[in-house]
Amino acid sequence: LAIADVGDTVITELIALAAAREASRWFGRSVDGRFSVAGDPGAVSYDQSFIIVDSSLFADDFNDQASYVLGDEFFEFGKPIEVRFGSQRNDLAIYRRKNGVTWEELPSLSKEGEIFTFSEKTGYFKLGPKTIIVPEETNIHQNYPNPFNPITTIMYDIGLMDGLRQNVSITIYNLLGQHVKTLIHDKDQVGQFTVQWNGQNEFGQPMSTGVYFVQLTTKTGIVKNKKMMLLK
Repeated sequence: LAIADVGDTVITELIALAAAREASRWFGRSVDGRFSVAGDPGAVSYDQSFIIVDSSLFADDFNDQASYVLGDEFFEFGKPIEVRFGSQRNDLAIYRRKNGVTWEELPSLSKEGEIFTFSEKTGYFKLGPKTIIVPEETNIHQNYPNPFNPITTIMYDIGLMDGLRQNVSITIYNLLGQHVKTLIHDKDQVGQFTVQWNGQNEFGQPMSTGVYFVQLTTKTGIVKNKKMMLLK
């Protein structure tokens, strides 16, 4: 509860606190219940609290209403925290203010009446138009065409629910399990992507006809494989 004296008038406003804990899971919610955050152990290095304020308490010249601020715009978490807005719409995403001026869309999912994302920082948050394709889970799709000669396209997903720091790698192996070529190394950006393989190894040498495997791995332990056929 915030209380201020303005002349003969007493103004009261409700504000919320997120009590972050170093060694346990923690939560915080705005007074109106529309905005919430949660963090796992390791998100903060010591127990501390972050204020949660809605735009009704912002300065009169603040041009982005229906926003919320968590703490300040400078704190970085040790692990990304969960950020949620209550909404039934699936065409909206969560935005975080960047550099105190512009707004950056965060990869977001709509689930069970909430819009969900991860954030590595505190700051101002609001809803805006969704423009990023955001898979739920990390996966790799069957290449196309298949069989192929000499180029094939591989689509893969880096899913939001599997975290922001997955370090995705995509590698080609032959039927004996021998390394042929690394196509992607330590990619973190959430979204849906494609990469092509031209049927050559790391040294630019064409590979022979046969069965090959494309493998997606992450540092979090996800392993996905697809079988491909190269024809000459």
